[in-house]
Amino acid sequence: MEEGKKLSLAHCQKILNENGGKYTEDQVRMIRDVLYNLAELDYLILKQGLSPEISALSEGFKPGSDKAA
Repeated sequence: MEEGKKLSLAHCQKILNENGGKYTEDQVRMIRDVLYNLAELDYLILKQGLSPEISALSEGFKPGSDKAA
């Protein structure tokens, strides 16, 4: 993903450090990049239908409910 489309490092650092954390800019960048990569992989797996178990589970949920139908 392009750098300009990601959350800013300043915003990420604010979130990560709000409970007394002491993450450096490099650590924040690495955490942010890992999370974006994980989200992209998850999206691709779901998009390609490589996870029928997840698709089957999601079909059993009612909108606005945390319980299966």
